[in-house]
This record gives sequence, C-alpha cells and structure tokens, in this order.
Amino acid sequence: MLEDSYCEWLVAKKQTPVTTLLKVLIIIAGVFLLLVGLIFAGQTYSFTLLLGVGAMIGAFFLSKSLNIEYEYIFTSGELNIDKVTDQQRRKTVLKVDMQSIELVAKYQSGTMSSYRNNQDLKVTDYSSQKDPENVYALVCTGNENRGIYLFDPNEKMLKMMRNYAPRKIIMG
Repeated sequence: MLEDSYCEWLVAKKQTPVTTLLKVLIIIAGVFLLLVGLIFAGQTYSFTLLLGVGAMIGAFFLSKSLNIEYEYIFTSGELNIDKVTDQQRRKTVLKVDMQSIELVAKYQSGTMSSYRNNQDLKVTDYSSQKDPENVYALVCTGNENRGIYLFDPNEKMLKMMRNYAPRKIIMG
C-alpha cells in the first residue's frame, strides 16, 4: 500500500509581449483621455474626463488580472492544478486522479508525438511558458478530463506521481 504523499509547486506565468503592450496601450489611452478631459473640463468634454478615469481604473484591474500563477498540488494519487490570479483569487482548473491519466511525459518528446498530432485531444496550457523544453504533458483520454494538459512539475512531484503509476510517468 502506498503511503499518503503531498507535494506542491507554484509557477508564475510568463508575461508575453502582447499582454505588456496591452497594459501600456490602456495606460496611454487613459492618460490621454484624462488630460483631454482636464484641459476641456469646463466645456462638453467632461465625458472625456470620465472616460479617462474609467480607462485608468480598467488598466489597474487589467494589470491585476494578467498576473497569473499556477499551483500544482499532488496528494495521494490526485493532481490538482489551481490558477492563482494576482496572488489573491484561486480557482481549481483541473482535478485528475492518477487512474484516469494515460501518460505524463515531456511535451516535446518522441513519446508524445502521436498525442500531439491527435486532433481529438484539446491542448490546455497550465505551464509558466518560460522554458518550453521542460514542459510536461498530462494526457487524459477518459470522458471527464479528456485532453492534453501542459504543466511544469518539479522533480519531486514527478517522482511521487511515478510511485503511483510507474508505467504512465516518463521522466527526463
């Protein structure tokens, strides 16, 4: 009988150039609308002032919502992946038992080639997107969580998963 085990690992999602550009554009638009509203405050441009304030508030909340981390928790044969937004809000995005997993291996490995080419399996990325060479794929072909899930487990987590399902976990 396997003893209870617990491992957790937190990775921050890489900020892409698109998200950085989006943040900058919203801030520039907010400042521009704010300045136009202040310059023409006595006239009918007070609506522009409100738009500027709204854009600045929107930029604040957008920048918070683009700050994403993923927490992987492996407990007694079950893997949970939580999405943590702005280090405050947590949502479980995947909960899978080792019995329903078909394979865990590096996504770019030859072992995964047949799964990568399978159009029926949707790929969902829960990785940090920082190091594509070390991204692992978790393949579920059952009905409930059918798909390929990308994640960045640490070595300790992979070893614990391998203890539960030695033939399903391919390390390295």
